[in-house]
Amino acid sequence: MTLQRRNAQEQERYEISHELRDNVSQVLTTRKLLMETAAKENDNNFIRLSSEHLQLAIDEIRNLSHQLNPATLKHTGLEESVNDHARVFSEPEKGFELQVLIPKQG
Repeated sequence: MTLQRRNAQEQERYEISHELRDNVSQVLTTRKLLMETAAKENDNNFIRLSSEHLQLAIDEIRNLSHQLNPATLKHTGLEESVNDHARVFSEPEKGFELQVLIPKQG
């Protein structure tokens, strides 16, 4: 393996680790604290906030996954790739859901 290739891989690992630490870990830690507070206070608002934070973590993991392997089109085909991108841009908790209708051929 060439030095340049190894350096590129190390840089990619560095960026991934920082994304995980700075984004996903922060969201999950906040969620954990909110859930602990909700359990003590029996407060539905904290439960709602926790659910929102879980969705943020899910979205961050999905985004990181796409950054690592953006070849969705190659592996799953056009329809699934387009639907996957629609899910990324949808915000159902705000009443916005993007749907793509692809007519079946034949």
